[in-house]
Amino acid sequence: MILAAALSGCAQPDGRGYARAIVDRPLPTKTDSIARECGFLNAEIMRQQSMAQAMPSQDLLPETAQAIQKATQTNIAALKSRAAQMSCPAPPDTLAAPVPGNTP
Repeated sequence: MILAAALSGCAQPDGRGYARAIVDRPLPTKTDSIARECGFLNAEIMRQQSMAQAMPSQDLLPETAQAIQKATQTNIAALKSRAAQMSCPAPPDTLAAPVPGNTP
């Protein structure tokens, strides 16, 4: 039940609901709003990465694990794109953190 609640932020019916909501948010214009948005984006990137790493994929059906992994990757890509668009500094923990499933 806790896992389902945690994953609700990444598993949307169309697979892009969360990512689309992030990308479609209006860009802040005030300095304090930009700093707050950058903080939110960086916290969400770390949260999504934590969820992907904590997911007990061996306990899920392969199709379910793949769908959650794909949704998480899509969400992280959208968050990073938005952060780059706003020139947000990356938090130290995400500088070298690989995106799950993208390792050679």
